[in-house]
Amino acid sequence: MSNMFCFQCEQTAGGKICTNAGVCGKSANTARLQDELTGTLITAAKKSAKISDKLLLEALFATLTNVSFDDAAL
Repeated sequence: MSNMFCFQCEQTAGGKICTNAGVCGKSANTARLQDELTGTLITAAKKSAKISDKLLLEALFATLTNVSFDDAAL
């Protein structure tokens, strides 16, 4: 049994780490990919103001709970 923690999650049962899969059904790998995407956006935004609003909005929307659990898309 593995533990996962989603930095972007508002659904964690009792505010504790999920085990095996998230309360929402997300896998630990999907949570990791979403966290990496968010971190990359933050880093890119600090380095350059050339990130398009469309890319920023789509990427952040993909990290919302119950929006996209498609690892290939992330």
